[in-house]
Amino acid sequence: MKSLKWNHLTHAPLLALGILVMSAPRAEVIEPGSDRLEIKSEDGANRLRLLGRLFYDVGDFNEDVTKLDANNQVESARLGLSGTVAHDFNFLLQYELANAFRGDAPQAELKDAWIAYSGLKSWDFRIGQFQEPFSLEELTSSRYITFMERALPNAFVPGYHLGASVSYQGKGWQASGGYFDRSIGPGSDDEGWGYAARVTAAPIHSKKRLLHLGASAAYRNPDDDTVRFRARPETGLTDERLVSTGTLTRVEDHTTEGIEAAWVHGPFSLQAEYMMNQVERSSGRDDVSFEGGYVYASWFITGESRAYSEKRGVFSRIKPKKRYGAVEVALRYSMLDLNDGTVEGGTERNWTLGGNWYINKSMRLMTNAIWVNSTRRGVEDDPSILQARLQYDF
Repeated sequence: MKSLKWNHLTHAPLLALGILVMSAPRAEVIEPGSDRLEIKSEDGANRLRLLGRLFYDVGDFNEDVTKLDANNQVESARLGLSGTVAHDFNFLLQYELANAFRGDAPQAELKDAWIAYSGLKSWDFRIGQFQEPFSLEELTSSRYITFMERALPNAFVPGYHLGASVSYQGKGWQASGGYFDRSIGPGSDDEGWGYAARVTAAPIHSKKRLLHLGASAAYRNPDDDTVRFRARPETGLTDERLVSTGTLTRVEDHTTEGIEAAWVHGPFSLQAEYMMNQVERSSGRDDVSFEGGYVYASWFITGESRAYSEKRGVFSRIKPKKRYGAVEVALRYSMLDLNDGTVEGGTERNWTLGGNWYINKSMRLMTNAIWVNSTRRGVEDDPSILQARLQYDF
């Protein structure tokens, strides 16, 4: 049996955290019945929590032009540690292990590996690998997003990179920004460097009411002067992309701007984002720009409201009110336009009908029906997708 591949960059944080926890004075285990698997010191200054998630996806495709080949699979299998050291230092370390379940070369992919200082009131200073501050849907954990996959314009989102950031939380608003380099892992050598920033405000925020507004911007200068944008048809069960710019060359830099909004009123909510990307090119190549957006509505039939973290400007865990859980239905429209000038990456417009059964705080059953309309270089491709997910996290 092949062992998982680890290198010095990925296992060093784990060793350091083990030393810190072992040195914590008079550690005790939280009693059974708590909703956390956690170890803490007697004075509460040091804490260590075990994290994990498992997503199993199944689905079926009604293909049109492109052969999609649905692959029932473990979509995500993560293990991690989070905690606090000396009251003011927080950390998170997470590995994605899904490849080990897919028959691919077994390999642990490092996602989060960061430490933050929060000893100054309202401020947070972070260094390591983490998600760049960009987009409401991207920064809302995949454990809590409404649909199985994020919408089409997520193709522009910068994602996980090594970097340093600073965040500030005011009354009803927050802002964060930072400098970012490449990520740890395969395919990171040409990612270059960049900046990202996000500001959000919640002028209305009570237990069952919310108005969220936000804006993001990201800049990146790629090392090898290339960039590519593409998107799956909002499913992780295929590697096919119906729209793609291909590899754009002679790229000096590219920027992405995004705006976001969300409204919650009791069991009803609306959420929307719009993004625009501009690519600057040299050697006589034309500059190009692309765009994407989505809007969706959701309704909790059982009366719950979407939970919101004002500190981070994202949505969080749903806690069912009733013993049999919470039930939610949602409808989303999304679009992505990767055509501009001589670049014919295609356009795609999707409708997704979703249903969620939150069995308890840790388990969820999701179903999505997706109707795809895509056109690339004059060829129209309109498959439909039916997929489901069983999700567990702790």
